[in-house]
Amino acid sequence: MKTYQVPCCWQVYTWANVEADSFDDAIEKAQGDLKHSIIDANNSNYVQGSFEMDYEVIEYEKENKCNK
Repeated sequence: MKTYQVPCCWQVYTWANVEADSFDDAIEKAQGDLKHSIIDANNSNYVQGSFEMDYEVIEYEKENKCNK
């Protein structure tokens, strides 16, 4: 049996720790670029029902026979 990589995505809910002068500034920084943030991966939760297959990529892979 062969192993295939299947494109998919899902959402997680977590908190970002952002160094800023105010809460509003932290929100602006987090929305603009997460390089200012430290994502708390230990405190993240799967967003129920958010899992989905990327059918656009699947079709591309099937048409081009690129899937390993």
